[in-house]
Amino acid sequence: MKEEKVHTIEPKANCTCLELTDEVGYVRIKACMPGPLSYLFRGFIKKDRNKISTFLKHSQGKYSKLIIDFRNNGGGLPQYGYDVLISPFLDEPAMYSQVVGVKTKYLADTDKSVLEFLRKDVSTQKAHVIRVTETQPPEGFDPNQLTFYDLTRKIEPRNRYDFKGNLYILINGGCFSAAEDYINAVKRIGFATLAGRNTGGGAAGYVAPPFITLPASGMAFRMETDLVINPDGSYDEISGTPPDIEFPDADPPASITKEDLLKDTWIQKIIYDL
Repeated sequence: MKEEKVHTIEPKANCTCLELTDEVGYVRIKACMPGPLSYLFRGFIKKDRNKISTFLKHSQGKYSKLIIDFRNNGGGLPQYGYDVLISPFLDEPAMYSQVVGVKTKYLADTDKSVLEFLRKDVSTQKAHVIRVTETQPPEGFDPNQLTFYDLTRKIEPRNRYDFKGNLYILINGGCFSAAEDYINAVKRIGFATLAGRNTGGGAAGYVAPPFITLPASGMAFRMETDLVINPDGSYDEISGTPPDIEFPDADPPASITKEDLLKDTWIQKIIYDL
């Protein structure tokens, strides 16, 4: 397969695949949604998955390590991480649980059809929710203010990649939203090693953030309406997801080229020290 020629830290392509050494492959994912129309036209998900599949098939299983560079990925569609970067690495179904709190008043004041629509966004595009149970709030939370749910999610293996080695995912504080959904799921499942720095947080669990429009200015934005509790008891929106292996803070490489990537201190640690 012809190697891509890329010259900037943010190449035009959303997904970049390179061979760093005979034993180490590299995949750079710029975003989980490369453009505003991607929300409606989702062909880029299949395109990126096929690109990675072709890259790994061409390697004929020789890579003992694969690095997925997710640094400064601001998110997009939750479906991306699950379809492109989890399901194709699984040999069997993976299940995990999340505890999520939602403002009780928000649940009461929001039209049922709107809630169903916003819940569908995080129940089918992410790992499928197979069970929802209302649960007691963690210590310090008023049950009259927040309603907590225990969600059980399941991800099925699909379109298996030709890779059986160790998977490393580079993360930092620039990862949030749908990128955080993916990273948080990886942490809970444990099929890959997260390396780098804490993420920025912002995972959605029970309900997707709705669009809000200000009446005077017309400014529109999205706001989180639920609180995801991390496995260690911290709050995702505040603490983000911690890496399995913490690296010293460092800037990303100057460009996504083999030469600059091999100079990157985080990548050097994965190649030579892990």
